[in-house]
Amino acid sequence: MDSAISGAMSDAIDREWIPGGVTLVWHDGALLHRAAHGFSQISPNREKANVETVYDLASLTKPVVTATIAMSLIARGQLALEDPVSRHIGEYVGDGRDDVTINHLLLHTSGLSAFGADQAKKVVDRQSAKDILCSSRNLARPPGELFEYTDLGPILLGFVIETITGEPLERAAKRIIFGPLGMSDTRFCPKDLSRIAPTEEMNGVMLRGTAHDPICRAMGGVAGHAGLFGTADDLLKYAMMILAGGNLNGAELLPRAAVARMVRPEPVPGGGSRALGWDVDTVYSSPRGDLLKSQGIGHSGYTGTSIWIDFESKLVIILLTNRVHPHVREGIVQLRRRLANVVAANLELA
Repeated sequence: MDSAISGAMSDAIDREWIPGGVTLVWHDGALLHRAAHGFSQISPNREKANVETVYDLASLTKPVVTATIAMSLIARGQLALEDPVSRHIGEYVGDGRDDVTINHLLLHTSGLSAFGADQAKKVVDRQSAKDILCSSRNLARPPGELFEYTDLGPILLGFVIETITGEPLERAAKRIIFGPLGMSDTRFCPKDLSRIAPTEEMNGVMLRGTAHDPICRAMGGVAGHAGLFGTADDLLKYAMMILAGGNLNGAELLPRAAVARMVRPEPVPGGGSRALGWDVDTVYSSPRGDLLKSQGIGHSGYTGTSIWIDFESKLVIILLTNRVHPHVREGIVQLRRRLANVVAANLELA
């Protein structure tokens, strides 16, 4: 498996899909593969990738932080899936917003689309983002009518979490998730830049330790949809917790019932299926590849990150790259699929 994965990664580097990256495969209680490939940085100078390199996880923030905290609050009776958002954010009313529920946000069926260009320019901090969500006509259609992947739902859910917990999202994430699981390299707004893979050059400055997502940057680097930085090893701890039903090394992050509900596949309007905060079987399922028989759950990030968790085979596949360094590159979707296919074939899981 090592040579097959290395071959796929080397080919992606040669094709200039990525500068390098980290791959990790865990199967049925055993770490089968953990390796770094190529470079974490190629501009202005080259730095080799390392298995401990910290990457901008981008949209992995959505399931790992936002959805997980939401499920924790549900298990504690502080939140419910059918709660209207307006129950927790009183100003989120009018123009159809009253009908948007927490369940809609987690399944990307809220009717929210994306900030328009003019709206995005007006996001200069967290409060302005919240004000625009609560006052602008961002609902492209009635809630529950269609699945449309969007950043705005998780951003809104992040504000709900802060309202309920009474603390900033990053502090809630550390208290509820990172601390109990020992995810010591995972955080928002990292201060130690020595192990962080840079992303894109913006206005003559290479982003390093600063969120690549522009809305998240404008919000101070912390949001429900992006901003998280971490390592493959830390993501494995999270995945092992999910596979174990919410418990890792004696620390119960979520009750088993909450995990079961979180990962349960649900058909979404427009075709395919999702879980709460997770992809299952949609156009975004490239990290599953073509060969795995069961569906599982997973997610990807724009910067070049992805994770797939297969329950039937107890399999975790993690890919961390910075395919946006020093500029955005194509090919990451093909690489995710190829990696999963190589793993499935070598483990005879196809």
